[in-house]
Amino acid sequence: AAHFDRSLDRKADVSAAALTGGDLDLCTTKTILGRLLMNAEGTARAASQVADILIDVPSVSAKHAVIACDVGGAETPDEYKVTITDFSRHGVFVNGEKIEPGEPFPLARDDVVVLPFGME
Repeated sequence: AAHFDRSLDRKADVSAAALTGGDLDLCTTKTILGRLLMNAEGTARAASQVADILIDVPSVSAKHAVIACDVGGAETPDEYKVTITDFSRHGVFVNGEKIEPGEPFPLARDDVVVLPFGME
């Protein structure tokens, strides 16, 4: 789905942002996935965006899920502990299974995370 990644630059101008598709590269220790918030005029409300990865799908909540990475004492990225937590009304699926809302769920390499209505 179309999205705008502002996880590296929270001050990026959302109103003129180009939405892109494809895989997401998460570069921070905690990344919020959520809906692109619009005002009554149909333009993005840059100051009130909650998410780092902005997704332009109505069924995605403003703060839909949080992906966290605990580096701990890991020596390589394969040892990082990565989790996703669902904060939405519509759910998050990992490898076809709906995860428990509010509970961190461990992610592994090549896991497929699906947000509502077939958006991968």
